[in-house]
Amino acid sequence: MLRVVVRDAEPEDTRAVARDVGRPAPLQPASSARTPRLEVSFVDRMSTSELRLLDGGAVGYSEAGLYVLAGKGSPRAFVRQGSTWGAGSIVCTRGTDRIPFLSAAVDLAALAGEWAPLHASAWMTPEGVGVIASGWAHSGKTGALLAAYEQGARPIGDDRILLSPDGGVMMGLGRPIVVKDWHVAQLPRVRAMIGARRGALARASHVVASRRSGPRRSGWRRLLDRALTKASGLTSVEIDLASGDEGSDVHPRARPRVLLLMETHDDARIVAERADPALVAPRLAAHARAELLSTLRAQLAYEYAHSGNGWQRVDEALPMVEKILERAVRGIPAWIVRHPYPCSLDRMHAVTSEVAASVA
Repeated sequence: MLRVVVRDAEPEDTRAVARDVGRPAPLQPASSARTPRLEVSFVDRMSTSELRLLDGGAVGYSEAGLYVLAGKGSPRAFVRQGSTWGAGSIVCTRGTDRIPFLSAAVDLAALAGEWAPLHASAWMTPEGVGVIASGWAHSGKTGALLAAYEQGARPIGDDRILLSPDGGVMMGLGRPIVVKDWHVAQLPRVRAMIGARRGALARASHVVASRRSGPRRSGWRRLLDRALTKASGLTSVEIDLASGDEGSDVHPRARPRVLLLMETHDDARIVAERADPALVAPRLAAHARAELLSTLRAQLAYEYAHSGNGWQRVDEALPMVEKILERAVRGIPAWIVRHPYPCSLDRMHAVTSEVAASVA
């Protein structure tokens, strides 16, 4: 798929790389000589001259390559692409929160190997059933994964899951998981991972949120609630569910035996219903194509600056992902899970575990 090599990185820089490719950096297998190689390196400062600007000054270019700019036109990353999807080099200034083009490189390299990148979460139940849950942002994927983890499931991955062309393997990238206060408030195992102070703030924030639709509050109560809400922002933190598991795979894999299409609705119930097989692949493909649009837009800027060079014909990624998914999900039983957001994670787990048990 893709071999990522990281150079001159400090701990904060390594964490930035991990947000896209997990820990440690290489996304393997790299045994094939044809595996594209992407080098990510870090410098204290980056200098440029005679840049031509695009997109309101967010991007600049020269004959050397493409620059992603921070405030006042200062460069935060320099990108030079190879001829193979995913290959090339990215130089970033230290302290960069996310590495430009890195997530795109992973997705495109996966597609070149006929693996479909999905915005999804995945886990293996204690009974050995692989579950993959996909859906749009805020559809409850991470909550479903965390609820399963709380009850002993093995995490495969969150945010991005790669699905093999025959649908027989789902692979996680080892990315950290961003947990929110309403997750933490309901999950003792997660609270233990983030510490007592942040856990207490999360539980307080959860109480505050539940009051917002209640009776009118007094002035001092509103002030207290605002303070708790502001403080609770600390509890949206990144955690690595596999960090304490000795010998855990960097990029865990499992066979998906259940596919969940996650949706929210204006109803207090959490329900699961069998999905029409004719709808499953097109819906997943529509979502996957939407995820690739930001990749396509960024790539078009590179092609504008360096026509005929770099990752060419990226627009072909959109029909490719549809074709791969049509074949990959054909034999995986699917359910649509609808729920309020946020929701009770205990009830979410009760529903999803019942679905998984039906195929065990």
